[in-house]
Amino acid sequence: MLAWAPTQNPQAVQETIAGVLGIKKEDVTCHVTLLGGGFGRKSKPDQVAEAAVLSKQLGKPVKVVWSREDDIRFDYFHSVAAMYMKAAIGADGKPTAWLQRTVYPPIGSTFDTKAVYADDEMGLGWNNLPFDIPNHRAENGPPTITSASDGCAAWPTFIMLSRFTLSPTNWRTTPRKIRSSICLI
Repeated sequence: MLAWAPTQNPQAVQETIAGVLGIKKEDVTCHVTLLGGGFGRKSKPDQVAEAAVLSKQLGKPVKVVWSREDDIRFDYFHSVAAMYMKAAIGADGKPTAWLQRTVYPPIGSTFDTKAVYADDEMGLGWNNLPFDIPNHRAENGPPTITSASDGCAAWPTFIMLSRFTLSPTNWRTTPRKIRSSICLI
């Protein structure tokens, strides 16, 4: 079986297709195409399983394209994260200190409510900011998990960083200028 898919996890594509078709994983080849902004969604190969089953039933190659509505309906949503952010601004208008606190479930809690934080989880955009800020402190604490939900830290972090108000006047008038002046990359 040959599959072409915009996936972040070709091994999962092999395992999924092998499982739904009842064939060996070694008999599945996955070619990874460009995927755009997947943000974790394209690590789940459910759409590839659908294509494999349809292809087997029809006896020929198929192309499956989900509508935006279907993609969102069957998505794996990120968890809610509580965040507190505070900064001090120097005379030059740039941040001199930055404090950020958050609680969010570990990424593994997508399918396991007993999941624990991985060693690199704080590095998913939380404690490795691409900004040159001399005094930076990032804190995280685990929430109480009551159901399996996606705990990916990067997405809520990027949203918060893009919305965080450094200075009420400067941020509203020149957000791109402020971000580019403190960005390291």
